[in-house]
Amino acid sequence: IADVLSEDWEGWSWVFAVLSLLVFIGVLLIATLLTTLLPKPVCLVSGAIKDSPFKAFLWGLVVLVSVAPLALLLTISVLGIALIPLELAIVVAAALVGFIAVGQLTGEKAFAMMKQRDQSVLMDVFWGLILLWFIGWIPHIGWLIKVIAVVLGLGGVFTASLNARQKWKKSHIDGGETDGGGTPVS
Repeated sequence: IADVLSEDWEGWSWVFAVLSLLVFIGVLLIATLLTTLLPKPVCLVSGAIKDSPFKAFLWGLVVLVSVAPLALLLTISVLGIALIPLELAIVVAAALVGFIAVGQLTGEKAFAMMKQRDQSVLMDVFWGLILLWFIGWIPHIGWLIKVIAVVLGLGGVFTASLNARQKWKKSHIDGGETDGGGTPVS
């Protein structure tokens, strides 16, 4: 504690290490809970990332770049100011789900490299997030890999949402949904 309170940066490295560990444990608990209770969203996002990683990464960049301008636009009205925390909460939740999906893909690849296929989604997520956390400690590039994982995950959430919307639109409008009497509903 004395090192932290002094002007020496050595003490602060311990604080950052402890904070990193606490954040990691929190993310691991949330990931375990989410994957146990609702595995389908994680699988949909990881599938969207697996299908087109470049597209997911680009969408992630677009979403990140548009957060600040959207918040600025929301400040124009009183109601919009109240929506800024909602916008930030949605982006953080999407980034968290996306990061968990990237962890699932990382765990899946790690198990595939060890020739252990058909692990549960929970095991893929658990070991993938542990692997990402260790990768994050690599000097000079670890933080960059984590940032890429967050951007990729955020884009994966956005891509999965667009895919679900297009699938819903196709099944309800092009698929000819009827009102029960044979009349098409649009």
